[in-house]
Amino acid sequence: MSLGKRIIESGADGITATDHFQTKLYTGTSPSSQSITGLAFEPSLVWTKNRDIGEPHMLYDSIRGVEQTIYSNTADSQFSDSGSLTSFNSDGFTLGSYTGTNRSGHNFVSWNWKGASSTATNNDGSVTSSVRANTEAGFSALTFTSPSSEQNFTIGHGLNAKPDMVFLRNFGSGGNWFVFHKGLSAEQNFLYLNENFNEAGLTQDSRIWGQQAFTSSVISTRSNYTVSNSSNVLAYCWHDVAGFQKFGSYTGNGSATGPTVTTGFAPSWLMLKSRDTTGTNWRIIDSTRDTSNPRANYINADTNGPEQTSFDQVNFLTDGFQLATTDTSINKLNDTILYWAIAWTMEDFRTIGLTVLALTISMQDVTPVLQVLSLVSATIYSMIGIYKKLKKWVYQEMV
Repeated sequence: MSLGKRIIESGADGITATDHFQTKLYTGTSPSSQSITGLAFEPSLVWTKNRDIGEPHMLYDSIRGVEQTIYSNTADSQFSDSGSLTSFNSDGFTLGSYTGTNRSGHNFVSWNWKGASSTATNNDGSVTSSVRANTEAGFSALTFTSPSSEQNFTIGHGLNAKPDMVFLRNFGSGGNWFVFHKGLSAEQNFLYLNENFNEAGLTQDSRIWGQQAFTSSVISTRSNYTVSNSSNVLAYCWHDVAGFQKFGSYTGNGSATGPTVTTGFAPSWLMLKSRDTTGTNWRIIDSTRDTSNPRANYINADTNGPEQTSFDQVNFLTDGFQLATTDTSINKLNDTILYWAIAWTMEDFRTIGLTVLALTISMQDVTPVLQVLSLVSATIYSMIGIYKKLKKWVYQEMV
């Protein structure tokens, strides 16, 4: 099976990654505002980071609203940033003059997730939640108010499967980002997104997740413990979706020829974290910032540091990824490393096409041309799949 066809195959018969997640790069223009366009959807979650200097990760979602900034790398409360992200648009978002998201001349990355087009009230849990859920892509963003006294409680997440990863924290006041991941050594365990601790470095307690397992309709936690009483709480939930998104773990081997992980698709975005070694970061690697193997460009979600480019990290394969480093953060011998992988998108194909064209011109090598043709054929293959779906739908409507 060709590289192009293997990468795009999920678009023919299943979910098309571009419709639900995209990485976008842009250059800041402050004090002038700018609109970041080209997404195939209106984002419900936008995660931005200045790649050039040490500034915080800034997260915005359409439930909390525009200009409401929360950092992934600190326990600071949400705060209002006038001129930051000023609107969520049908194909992207608009930035104002705030330098944290639009510093003039600086290079930024944004990771964008599609939720629902409107906020729904969910009463599946013991408290009511406001939810924007994309059930097709296994992502939901939700807010809720915790009970006024200490107790375990449940919250509806709006998805149709049990979450495999959850970020949860107070946002009206300060508080750590609690992370659930199905690859942790026990279902009751947690890590902090804003810290580099391992499991053993935190007091693991079943009360963190409300002394009960998550389900296909609810997550759970405890007030006056994980979150404050009567506090505004934010959660982002994700689960596996075949051909699009996968959560899991692998065992490090300490070699530059590292373990190979099969995801069933070619990744475009990867988050990695050791559960066993403290001082290891939440590492983010994507194929938009680094377009060829081995991928060396990474950003740590738990620090405000700039993008790092000095050391090889991983190779992205047609059906997974392989570690290409002895870095103990993501490939320490016998460590269990958590991963979250998202499939390639058409934005990656456009980037690869331009890169391959430049290589062809400079090297006079026909191999890149053949790769481009493979990708073109893959796109045609995907369009045939879309046509088949449309024809089936029309037939169903007629009968």
